[in-house]
Amino acid sequence: MSKIWIVTLLLAGSAALAGQADPKKKPGMPGVDQPPPQPGAGLMQVGPHNWEMTHDEAVQAVASMPFIARQLWVRKVHVRGMFVGYKLKNISKDSLVYRAGFRDSDIVFRINGMTMEDPFGLLISLLDAKQAIVEIERKRKTHKQTYKFVTHLSKPSA
Repeated sequence: MSKIWIVTLLLAGSAALAGQADPKKKPGMPGVDQPPPQPGAGLMQVGPHNWEMTHDEAVQAVASMPFIARQLWVRKVHVRGMFVGYKLKNISKDSLVYRAGFRDSDIVFRINGMTMEDPFGLLISLLDAKQAIVEIERKRKTHKQTYKFVTHLSKPSA
C-alpha cells in the first residue's frame, strides 16, 4: 500500500470504506456527471484537536486521492533503524489535509492505537470505526487528533 493511501485513509476514515455515504444522493462520479463538491465542506473543527467529518466528505476524499496526493509530500520515518511512521511535508494551506489539522513536519505514527507498520490491518480496523484517533508528533511533542465520522456536521456554536 502506498504512503499516499495511508494519508488518504487518515482523511477518509471508515465511513467511505464502509460505503456509508448519504443514500439519498444521486449516484455518480463527482466532476463527471455531478459538479464536484467543495473540498472540505463536510469537515469541521469542533475543538482544539477534534474534528467532525461527514461520510460524504470521506467518500470524496477517497475519490480525490490523486488530487490530495499532489498537495503534500509523505515520507517514511525511521528511528534507530526502526520504522515509526510517516512525515508530512509541503502541505498546501488550501488543502483538505491542512484543513484537517495536519501541518508541515507532522509525523503520524498511530491511528486508533495501531502503528503504521501494517496498513492493511489498519485499514481493516477502521472499516467499522465511528472515529479515528490519530497520534502525531509535532515540534517534538506528541498529541492526538480525533476525527468523528458523522452523517451531518453539528451546527457551529455562535
